[in-house]
Amino acid sequence: MQWYELMQRIQDVFNGTNLGIDTRLGLTIPHNAGVTANGVVMIGRGQEQKDDDVHLKVTLYLEAWTKTGTKEFDKGYPQLVDLENKVDAILLAFRKACGELNEDVCVLDCGFQIVDLHVVNKVGDHDSIRPLLGTQYTIEARLFDLNEREDIY
Repeated sequence: MQWYELMQRIQDVFNGTNLGIDTRLGLTIPHNAGVTANGVVMIGRGQEQKDDDVHLKVTLYLEAWTKTGTKEFDKGYPQLVDLENKVDAILLAFRKACGELNEDVCVLDCGFQIVDLHVVNKVGDHDSIRPLLGTQYTIEARLFDLNEREDIY
């Protein structure tokens, strides 16, 4: 399925960096995720929607979590900002590679091409589970069907 391959591709992009961010498929309660100061990124499925005859819009959720050494609010924010900056840079580089039609990056094995990928919004965790801090990204990707066949969509 397109959503699963897209999630895997994003995970591969994160794992291809040397930033040491543990990247996983699936969302879980952050307390059960073994979050460290380096950060954990979890990628989860959202929804798929037919855009027109050849395009599919896929929504995914990406959660970025870090663990601070303190429960003091102002001490943890710089660490979260650093993690968000890394996540943003990785997603931006991925989007750029897709825009440049780098087939190694933008063409999925299922025969869909990632035409665009962008962050729709970011939501904080409202400081509810200190010493963990996190941000949830809503990501939309637009996929182009390269197949010459009928599909469920």
